[in-house]
Amino acid sequence: MTAEQLAEISEIVERRLGLRADDKRDILDGVLARRRDAGLYLARLAAGDAAELGALAAELVVGETYFYRHVEQLRAFAEVVAPERAAARGGRIAVLSAGCATGEEPYTLAMMLHGAVAADIAAVDVHPGALASAARGVYSSWALRAVPALVRERWFAPAGAAWSIAREIREAVAFHAGSILDEGPLLAPGRWDAIFCRNVTMYFTEPCARAVYQRFARALAPGGYLFLGHAETLRGRSEEFELCHSHGTFYYRRGESAAAAAPAPWYDQIRDASARVHALALPAGPPPAPPGEHNEISRLVAGERYGEALDRLARVPGDAPGALALRAIALAQQGPRDEARAACDAWLRADPRAAGAHYLLALGAESANDLVDARLHARRAAELDATFAMARLHLGLIARRLGELDAARAELQRALALLEHEPAERLALFGGGFRRAALLDLCRAELEAVAR
Repeated sequence: MTAEQLAEISEIVERRLGLRADDKRDILDGVLARRRDAGLYLARLAAGDAAELGALAAELVVGETYFYRHVEQLRAFAEVVAPERAAARGGRIAVLSAGCATGEEPYTLAMMLHGAVAADIAAVDVHPGALASAARGVYSSWALRAVPALVRERWFAPAGAAWSIAREIREAVAFHAGSILDEGPLLAPGRWDAIFCRNVTMYFTEPCARAVYQRFARALAPGGYLFLGHAETLRGRSEEFELCHSHGTFYYRRGESAAAAAPAPWYDQIRDASARVHALALPAGPPPAPPGEHNEISRLVAGERYGEALDRLARVPGDAPGALALRAIALAQQGPRDEARAACDAWLRADPRAAGAHYLLALGAESANDLVDARLHARRAAELDATFAMARLHLGLIARRLGELDAARAELQRALALLEHEPAERLALFGGGFRRAALLDLCRAELEAVAR
């Protein structure tokens, strides 16, 4: 295939499907090579042929799914979200499964809600072949591998070597062919109480992912919930949602207002603080550069716009008070680990008592599965600042991973007590996108787990 044709199909994939094409070139080259008339095929794609676009999407993403997948999220939905929303909506809720593939997810939701909460369940996917399979409702034993025995007996019947789902469950789900990138009545404002879109946006380009999350925010009723896959996050992508935690999993709730309030500009407050523990171990004193520049950079960091913050920091003297800390925080969240570590080391050379630098080093070591180094740095952060709740929380999480349950309980109890008083500015910086309530829930859940 010609380079021009490969470039054209890559552009169509990103524009029509929202999928990243830069790491799919070999697959796209193979798709074109199998076409007798690549030019005609490209013309159909460019014109928006739904069948061709759906088939192409199926080749570019992993469509593997199964019933009761990530059951902890499903339990949080059935036991927390559905009853809450039913009470708010007069007894009946509306649920959307976006990117439903062959239907296992929406059918699971229907089985879990049956007899408990009245629900209108819809499902949408771009691939007509997958939707046809979902409508048939016949599945292999492998697709049922996580289904509890009693549920299998209640809702499935043998169909040769496969299993057929009960008509009552099939009729509980309305399937639609379409794309969540398109405007339309399926994503009308305030229509849904919960949207499941798990392991879909991980394939999207960043602009498309952001656009989809904004569309979901509009389509959810105030107080509605969004469930994403474990590898997906709203951090730095949407201000309309707050993070929730229960049943050992995380999910999102749309705020009652149109958008959540932005974090307070913490640099204004810490710049003049006299107590080191409330200044995140930043050097005291006014910055030599205009305060407005530092304030803007701090807002970018607190808003998780790390790339923009690093670009602005490149124009600020490296030894300016606060610049070392801001650079270390931004790189710890976005940059390669060696760059982040170097930034933390520079911060510590300027201020050997910088608890925040040790905390960032602990996070980097933990992400690399070096729990020994992670614990050393987290412990040092806690020693330097006895009020640093996040350091105690991670010491508890590390102890639990190491099987040291007594130590985990002790650290988590300290973290729980400290979190209530953790400065909001520090939570905005070091909270990993979690609000205070979510961190408190996480701490309580971890304490409950180690108490068993």
